[in-house]
Amino acid sequence: MKKKRKPAASSGPKVSSSFELLADLRSLRKIRSAIEAQAQALKIQRRQIYRVLLAVEEAASNVIRHAYDTGRFKPIFIEIEVTRKEVKVMIRDVGKAFDFKNYPSKSLVRLALKKRAHGGYGVHLIKSLMDKYEYVRSDNGENHLRLVKKL
Repeated sequence: MKKKRKPAASSGPKVSSSFELLADLRSLRKIRSAIEAQAQALKIQRRQIYRVLLAVEEAASNVIRHAYDTGRFKPIFIEIEVTRKEVKVMIRDVGKAFDFKNYPSKSLVRLALKKRAHGGYGVHLIKSLMDKYEYVRSDNGENHLRLVKKL
């Protein structure tokens, strides 16, 4: 006797997009606008996605400033998927590899705060704001940072 399979539960409406931008701080506004537009299409209030916006801006600015060593006109690939339950963002670049998992330690964050240093706690901020995060360096030399925030 075969068991009947239950149909997969639908996560409801979904809006997604993917695009390529140049590694330029002005691109941050375009990324923010894309996330806000998708959330708005699903009637998700901005305050619900504020943490996503902050984390994604931090991650993308790290790519621009550090992965490319301020090298302009290099690509950043963004994939966004928004449902009423969560926001997923994938940021890909072909810059330098980065040890996201082990950086920064809480002691480095405390030291940066104590010295009032500019920088040194962005990755900690991203980890604190998002529910899930995963960094992978692909075999073809791409950095993949996947961020998920439950709403």
